[in-house]
Amino acid sequence: MRYNGICDLVESDEQAKEYFHSLSNDIQQSLMANGAGVNTLEELKNFAEVVRRQD
Repeated sequence: MRYNGICDLVESDEQAKEYFHSLSNDIQQSLMANGAGVNTLEELKNFAEVVRRQD
């Protein structure tokens, strides 16, 4: 299922919420600031991996 951005995804999808909260605060903040186009759990995981590589 596709959501209307990362906030909607994390609020509405339990798996996405659990995954998001398992990430470090720095990664969470970066995702929230730059993840407007993140609409699925798979996109969330992929974007989190990109953010991790940049640290």
